[in-house]
Amino acid sequence: MKSLVYLFVVVFLASNIPSSAFGEDVQTSKSFLVLGVASLPEFEGADRSRLVPLAVSRITALGTDIEIEGLEARVDILPHPSWRAGPAFGVILPRNESFVEDPEVAQLQEIDAALELGAYVGFLTPFGSLPEGKLSGAVTARHDVLGAHNGLTVETEIEFFFAATRMLRFGVGANASFATEDYFDTYFSLDESSAAIAGAPSFKASGGARDVGVEVFSILSFSPHGGIFSRVAYNRLLSDAADSPIIEKFGSPDQVFAGAGIFWAFGADSRRE
Repeated sequence: MKSLVYLFVVVFLASNIPSSAFGEDVQTSKSFLVLGVASLPEFEGADRSRLVPLAVSRITALGTDIEIEGLEARVDILPHPSWRAGPAFGVILPRNESFVEDPEVAQLQEIDAALELGAYVGFLTPFGSLPEGKLSGAVTARHDVLGAHNGLTVETEIEFFFAATRMLRFGVGANASFATEDYFDTYFSLDESSAAIAGAPSFKASGGARDVGVEVFSILSFSPHGGIFSRVAYNRLLSDAADSPIIEKFGSPDQVFAGAGIFWAFGADSRRE
């Protein structure tokens, strides 16, 4: 996660964030942009973080929603006020000396960039008695088509968003992800040559649950269209991802993410009920 491309597009905004940041004007907006700064682990499972620019956008056009979150994107092509579905895309950057600062990790078996293609289905619906209460969830499945890991990943998420005051909105969420053995073998296994470099026993990772996590995010409005967005998230690696010598020696199964930026909502929500 060290390329300049990643620095300009990495984000920490949960998908399906309701755009009700300040009164009626923002409640009827669907498109938004967030620009700011974020902190994230240097690589999946790293125990060190780095600061990067934060940039997020979602654009509603011609009856579709385009959500861009870092190196991931989803396109909602379902014309429905509550249900969402469509193609999903994702990129995982290489793991080599050009992208990883830790010199020992950089010497491990190199991993090429992965391009994951797939689809997602989700929902967004009013929920609960709190003002502007919204419940959203999604399941996303993607498969690598470049041969970097040749695996399948499945990510699930659920979030609740509500208005604490006229100016302050909060969201809480939980997520879990799963991956096939090919994915685990690529990112968490150690062959004999890499094990010798790491000074650890060789390790063969099996597929299964990859991680679980929770998050809290907020929007503090300062105008009918603008506000300050913040997010803190914690993920815990599971199964062979947590047990990998790569994580035990060079990282941690506890992953912390944080970000803050300026939120700007624009455009009308054409699917508002």
